[in-house]
Amino acid sequence: MSLLIPLWVPMAVAVLGVLGTLAASIVTQVLTRRRDDRSWSLEREERARQWQREDAARWLADRRAAYTELLVVLHEQDRVLEAVRRRRAQALPLDGPVSARLTALSDPFDRAWHAVELLAPGEVTRIAGELTRELRDEGDQVLGRLTGPPAEPAPGDRQERFAALGAAMRQDLGVHIREPDPKAQHKGTKPDC
Repeated sequence: MSLLIPLWVPMAVAVLGVLGTLAASIVTQVLTRRRDDRSWSLEREERARQWQREDAARWLADRRAAYTELLVVLHEQDRVLEAVRRRRAQALPLDGPVSARLTALSDPFDRAWHAVELLAPGEVTRIAGELTRELRDEGDQVLGRLTGPPAEPAPGDRQERFAALGAAMRQDLGVHIREPDPKAQHKGTKPDC
């Protein structure tokens, strides 16, 4: 007795085989696409984080350079003005090199101040602005460029304001200076037991 299989059964099996193969291919492509999309998304997020870190590092480097330049110019201006104050206290006339140095400091002074004004947060800008105005007015008065009275100096000693400016700059830059540990100073010494 021979079994006769209806014609539609092999056709249905063939169609199901083809459909199964196509479905497996489609599912594989969908899963691969999802995996690739997730991978690209993670890569984009990582790149964005990396760019943010690089931008933050660049801004930090720019602020550090601006702060350094301003401090150098402020200290140089203060040194020159101190020489002027000493000469005036001794009733000596102002010599050409001092005037020339004050004049030569004018452009770097302005450039350094504008960089800090652009990049620094409020507290650094406030303290730097007070010192800058005070030193600039005193320099302009020495050079005869100031027509009115100089700006009233901020309260406190100038060196204290320099210290406050340095502290505000260090805080902005995230530089923490540790106080010396008294226990660490005695490291390596034998106890008196």
